[in-house]
Amino acid sequence: MIASTEQSLTRHHIEQVLMRAEYLDQPDRALLDQVLARGVQPRQIAAVTGCTTRSVQRKVRRLIMHLTDPTVLHILRHHHQWDTATGRVALCVFVRRFTLRRTVEQLDLSLHEVRQCVQKVRGHLEAAGVKHCN
Repeated sequence: MIASTEQSLTRHHIEQVLMRAEYLDQPDRALLDQVLARGVQPRQIAAVTGCTTRSVQRKVRRLIMHLTDPTVLHILRHHHQWDTATGRVALCVFVRRFTLRRTVEQLDLSLHEVRQCVQKVRGHLEAAGVKHCN
């Protein structure tokens, strides 16, 4: 399964995914780096981590799909144009997939502020015509 995903990715696409992965938490970044940049097989990672090969493949596939999602692409392109709090919340909630509570803790904002920022981001996405799930 992952082999077909890897084969369908050109070197350019792999580099783009790896650059976007810089916004993810370290374990997810490391997994993508190992599989996409270093060529480590998912079965090797599974053997070391105690996971199944299939679960490693699934995780890699989901991370790639997430980092190529139009919502994530829009946020990565535009977050620096928004006010600081909105941009930081957008990265946490939509890119890093933090819960609102974890975002509150990470950014030292109130839950109300985080919710307001999420609404602003949804407004930006809607105005840009980007379909989003969050």
